[in-house]
Amino acid sequence: NRRRRAAVANATSTSSARFPEPTDPDHPGAIMSSITTNTDILTLNGPGFTVDPIAQNALYTTSRYVDDPESPIYDTFLGAASAARDAISTKGWSNYVDQLSTKLNGMNLDDTQRVLLANADIYGRLILRAVEKGGVQASDVSGMVNYITREVRSFARQLFYADMITEVLNYRRISIEAGTTLGQRLAELALDRGIGIRSGQVAGSIDALLDVIYKEGEMPAMVDVYAERGIIAQNNFTGSVRQAMVDYLIGIGANFTIDGVKNGTYDPYFALAYADAQTAHEASDPIDAVNSTGAVSTWNFNVDLFESLEEQGIAPSNIRAAGALDYVFNIGERMMVFDVANALVLRWSRGTLDITEGDTASALYRFYKKRQDRNTPQERAMLYRRVFDVGDIDVGGGTPVNAAFPRYWHVLMTEAVNYIRKAETTSKEDNQVSRASIYQATKDLQYNLSDNMNGMAHLQVTEDYAHLQEAIDIIKRGDILDHFGGRSKSLWNVIETVARDDLGRRVSTSTMRTLATEGNKIFQWIADFNEATVSDERFDAFVASAEAWILARAALDGGGQADDVGGTTDDADSAYDDPLGGGADEFADWND
Repeated sequence: NRRRRAAVANATSTSSARFPEPTDPDHPGAIMSSITTNTDILTLNGPGFTVDPIAQNALYTTSRYVDDPESPIYDTFLGAASAARDAISTKGWSNYVDQLSTKLNGMNLDDTQRVLLANADIYGRLILRAVEKGGVQASDVSGMVNYITREVRSFARQLFYADMITEVLNYRRISIEAGTTLGQRLAELALDRGIGIRSGQVAGSIDALLDVIYKEGEMPAMVDVYAERGIIAQNNFTGSVRQAMVDYLIGIGANFTIDGVKNGTYDPYFALAYADAQTAHEASDPIDAVNSTGAVSTWNFNVDLFESLEEQGIAPSNIRAAGALDYVFNIGERMMVFDVANALVLRWSRGTLDITEGDTASALYRFYKKRQDRNTPQERAMLYRRVFDVGDIDVGGGTPVNAAFPRYWHVLMTEAVNYIRKAETTSKEDNQVSRASIYQATKDLQYNLSDNMNGMAHLQVTEDYAHLQEAIDIIKRGDILDHFGGRSKSLWNVIETVARDDLGRRVSTSTMRTLATEGNKIFQWIADFNEATVSDERFDAFVASAEAWILARAALDGGGQADDVGGTTDDADSAYDDPLGGGADEFADWND
């Protein structure tokens, strides 16, 4: 079975010669226009690019395989996929399928999904499977969309990738038996990283995967064996930790055997690899990385990637980084945590905060000594201005300001309010309130933040977040809580007390905390958004966060209406004009 061969063993060729073109005149891959010009009920928009000939061959094989009675996914009682047209006609589904096709045509499908669904045989098969096997009502268009996009990402994509890999391996004269560790690794890498299917991409994409598994050899399997032995709790071995361990062991030139891993011969090396992976996996402070030879900051902003959106120009990591920056702005600047920590250090340096030794004294001194290495308030303000267009600080000639962000954010919050109002006046039984406007506003922010939270901004926000965490660590220490925490010994009491007494500012920590945490959840929604995979639970969670953010913003504005969602600029300006508040002048001499 071609699909049961998956990988890499004896590479005898790395030729870049042209792969043979499809020659079968009935080959649906050979005549790609057939999937874009056919006007029957099962036609979806075809790809707006030239499909690689290898992918065309794989499309043909995949479309035939779904109707092969000997294939494990063939549904005998459904008959051939061509029966979908008859079922649609006889069961009166035409209107539903037309709505389904319109919905799918308007979605941000990736290249592979678009090409697979543009094939009438595959599309028809998935419609029948959704109703007969998935239990989805044909009239439930949203349910049909979710089922079909899920299935095309699972079995259809696996078959499609397997066919492309097989053709390239055969052409390269590379052979591997199914079930080998290298074969399984190749399949995993393909599903994880994807295979480019545009003209000229397939062979290069698969060659790149082969390069990875040649380099890694059986090391990923050895890490798995070590993890399974239970020396360290298995739930600590996340995908990123395992990959970091593989990279570490390859980097030191490890030459292990599976038997040696099983009997513990190499345990010390695996322990070192795990420790190194844990260090790299945790959020790191770029300041510490600068002071450590060879160290690199690797914070991923605490959110895993979902579907690969790079082909669409969307960078989820940029969006999550923007969410982290918004959090730093609200907690660090508007709640004045940076200022409060500075004020405490200033008190301590003057002798008015009597802490002479111990961990708290060490933390205060460390915070004091790092001040010259940290981003200054003005540098932070320039980043907020560049990414969010808040404040009016001069960012310097040639530096673009993201002037569109406040408008896009305003639209998203406004559409959330509109949705809430409509949902409240619609019965649950007839709840057909459209989400389209929210989805479009979310997509607009995806592109906006992907384009503007880039360059050095990632390291800057990582450093600023580490700075913020260090400030919070000082504020919540027992010695500080005893002095300023009031009866409840609360972090928030310390912030409000020091802001009032030392900085002359009144801070509503509860409101600012809501803006920061719920705002961050909204940024996570934007980063992870993919219309094809949005669940009702995830959407409801976004709406709840948006509502909480809007109410907190209204409270901050002095009791304004909840639907007055003018963005994040109005009351933010003062915070950026004078980021240090009342304490700015007192700290000016520290940097002399």
